[in-house]
Amino acid sequence: MAVLSVSTSTPWRQDLLASHNKGWIVLSYGTNHPFFTDRERVALDWAESVTLCAESGVPDEVYLEALNIFSEQELVALTYLIINMNGLNRIGVSFRMVPPTRPL
Repeated sequence: MAVLSVSTSTPWRQDLLASHNKGWIVLSYGTNHPFFTDRERVALDWAESVTLCAESGVPDEVYLEALNIFSEQELVALTYLIINMNGLNRIGVSFRMVPPTRPL
């Protein structure tokens, strides 16, 4: 499951966000859904691979696809963001933190 911020730059996203106050959507389907641009799909695949790299490494095809879409500098920045989120998630899990309940 992925959580991401959705840009309001396209009409379907504007319609989707009309029912979600904060612009955050929880996605429980795969990255092959047509809602994703190629860049978003590759970023999500990269995030999944980096997150699970201790278990399975980062597959060559995911790495090469990411380099095809992102510049080396962008991929480094994206990887730092992924590492940051993973670290914050580990802190939250370790200290039994529970997000506050907020109405959608």
